[in-house]
Amino acid sequence: MMKANTGSSVNVNARTAGLEAAGRAGQGLDQINLAFIYASSDYELDEMLQGAREALPGVPFIGGTSYRGLILPEGLISGRRFVGVLALSDPDLTVGVAAAHNRENDDTVAVGREAALAAMKKAGRTDPPDYFHLASSASLEEDYLLGISEAIGRKPVFGASAADNEIMGDWRVFTDQELVGDGLAVAVFYSDRPLVNHFSSEPYRELEERCVIKKMIGQRKLVEVEGSKSLLQRIIERDNLDPDFLAAADLQMSVILDPVGVKDRLGRLTSLAFPMYLNPDGSIDFGSNLSEGDMAIHMQARLEDLPTAGGQELEVLKKKMNGQAAAYHLAMGFGRAMIMRADEIMGQAADLICRAADGVPFIMAFTLTECGFVADGANTCANLMLSYSGFPR
Repeated sequence: MMKANTGSSVNVNARTAGLEAAGRAGQGLDQINLAFIYASSDYELDEMLQGAREALPGVPFIGGTSYRGLILPEGLISGRRFVGVLALSDPDLTVGVAAAHNRENDDTVAVGREAALAAMKKAGRTDPPDYFHLASSASLEEDYLLGISEAIGRKPVFGASAADNEIMGDWRVFTDQELVGDGLAVAVFYSDRPLVNHFSSEPYRELEERCVIKKMIGQRKLVEVEGSKSLLQRIIERDNLDPDFLAAADLQMSVILDPVGVKDRLGRLTSLAFPMYLNPDGSIDFGSNLSEGDMAIHMQARLEDLPTAGGQELEVLKKKMNGQAAAYHLAMGFGRAMIMRADEIMGQAADLICRAADGVPFIMAFTLTECGFVADGANTCANLMLSYSGFPR
């Protein structure tokens, strides 16, 4: 039977914070298979990891930086310095963790494959795992997923790419052995009890306005659409913005409640894509992949619905698990946290999530791109999503 525990620290000293958070998470657990660790990008992360290793010697862990805080059973942990840990203990669970760096001119699909094969080796297995966790730097999540699938086949994914406190590229992912700025970490799980994932865009709703993506540069730079006003022109007119002085932060804040949605091949999931930056030529960089020919749907949410969605979607996951969860790993798109912080309602969201967890240990990170799956559908990466995963007892 799986058992779990959490710990946190806001100590300004990085090593002490890692030591305190990991030490608290390890209390009461006899054999720890894995620790999920999330922390502030403002720390000296190698020192934080050293403290965590001292508290949990020999324990594999995986994680990354989170946008300005975390949510744990004790509530919202925020500020410039924070560490949170979720430790799992299960005698019937086997886990392997490995990382891979993406260097200039690397085949990024091959980098994902390399990480997956190394994680299987760490687990002492050659057969494919039952499911896996992906922690990555931003911009190449889909390539990493493809490489992992080449190594292990089509297995369920949960996880996310890391975010930093200012969304300026200071995000990091890490394991117990490595700190990675550009690349990924993978944890493979062998268990007779399946992971349960709930990948949700709630409370966003589809509007009638939609357009066909006509031209892309690469997979994340939108150049031209047809069938409707361009996304950028709609944003500029609606919010009375000056296109000559539209900074990245202004664009992000303007579209958090009005992102783009793209349906999966089965029509069961609408993945959200978040405009990140406006380029001088008028093109827009997105936080997840798009393709020419995709139907881009105007999605919309009300600010007052964001706090309640976090708790309500955890209730959905609980129903899927019939109340048999030992722990939850939760990822929330950083944009939701950004706008809720600006409106000072983040605490309300945290309270509702803690209430829904109802005593089950959990950790929630605020991430850049979320990964999840829908039954009979492919693994997916998207922005502004809720990727909620439950580990059965």
